[in-house]
Amino acid sequence: MKKGFTLIELIFFMLIISFVLFFLILMMINLSNLNLYLTYGLGVLGETDLFLSEIKKELKSIEISNVGAYPLEEITSTTITFYSDLDSDGLIERVRYFLYGDNLFKGIIKPTGNPLRYDQNEEKIKKVLKNLVLPQKIFVGYDINLNETYDIAKIKLIEVKVKIRTDNKGNFYENSIIINPRNLRTK
Repeated sequence: MKKGFTLIELIFFMLIISFVLFFLILMMINLSNLNLYLTYGLGVLGETDLFLSEIKKELKSIEISNVGAYPLEEITSTTITFYSDLDSDGLIERVRYFLYGDNLFKGIIKPTGNPLRYDQNEEKIKKVLKNLVLPQKIFVGYDINLNETYDIAKIKLIEVKVKIRTDNKGNFYENSIIINPRNLRTK
């Protein structure tokens, strides 16, 4: 009896090893893509949802400023400025969200002095979202008949929409909320 492998056995063995290696390589590629998705994709989702929940809370509680200004100072498609007591200390902060490049920033001014005033030079700015898809309407105001408007005296609802790139392949994440600020409701 001869010891060794026949040609068919060797070919069959090489075929099995090739399939195993092929599937291992595919699995490594998929794990790499999953890692990118978890790192960037879910990070974007979390950042976006955190931003929307934060601005929803802030806009629901807008109120007249400490110097008597209307609760909503300005709204455009890329900027919104309003007054809200963010830290529950009795002082109403001036809050401004604005688009610069493809990043959304938040500026906060705490009133100071006697009498109180909002000093533009004391605005603390931080980046809240990056890689926004441009152009887009981030802030939209609606009147009592649900017509789009940017007249602050007529606004009763505010929509906040964001569309963010999740990778370099053109994929994006989009989410929006509609807020009915308490102090802008009609009686």
